[in-house]
Amino acid sequence: MDLEFSAEQDMLREMVRGLLAQHSPLTKVRELEDDPTGYDPALWTQLRELDLVGLLLPEEAGGSGQSMLEGVVLYEELGRSLAPTPHFVSAVLTGGVLTSAGGHDELVAAIASGEKVATVAWLEPDGAYRPAGVQTRADGDRLTGVKRHVAFAAAADVLLVLARTGDDAEDVGLFLVDPGAEGVTLTQQFTIASDTQYRIDLDGAVGTRIEGATWETWHRTVLDGAILQAAAAVGGARYALDITNQDAKDRHQFGKPIG
Repeated sequence: MDLEFSAEQDMLREMVRGLLAQHSPLTKVRELEDDPTGYDPALWTQLRELDLVGLLLPEEAGGSGQSMLEGVVLYEELGRSLAPTPHFVSAVLTGGVLTSAGGHDELVAAIASGEKVATVAWLEPDGAYRPAGVQTRADGDRLTGVKRHVAFAAAADVLLVLARTGDDAEDVGLFLVDPGAEGVTLTQQFTIASDTQYRIDLDGAVGTRIEGATWETWHRTVLDGAILQAAAAVGGARYALDITNQDAKDRHQFGKPIG
């Protein structure tokens, strides 16, 4: 089995690394700590122009239709630079759910192009990652509950909200909600990582249910996303190792003690 990246994938890596070196140096990453928007619009514009936002979404949905290997390359570089972008919550999670469920073609195309940004409202206070942790209730199209750790919510054009539709464990529906609608309140959370997260209070907010999207749809999408998050972790760890080795070489070269 050939586990080497192809020449095209290596070219993709070089392009993304150069882009991030220019638009997301460590100074920019630190500048965006606790920023209400949470990402640099200039970097997002570059990702859009290079068709990297919809990299993994199907061509018929307006994406590039690339494989998970290309996604791994992209996410290793995003992890290497610590670049804050809504790519994961928008193009991977929301775009993935909508693509799996079918329909909402215009929204998927807008997400794939980066014209619109989406984010996911999943986790809740004291709630687990399993379906039983979703306690936000859906009474028809009206949603009531509290969500936490919602990334880039203030910059999002649409929220993907998980809400309970029945009493069985997996009676969970997925809804599209306008973050600026009546009954939606956003409160920025401040974390140890200084990334951009929000608490969202839903008080009878109107949501549009995504027909055909179930807990299983969400679960499959999250499992695919976990591969990309692992790639980002590998990219960050590899870069940490590289700069540590370089520091050790520099100290040895100039006769400085190591440690």
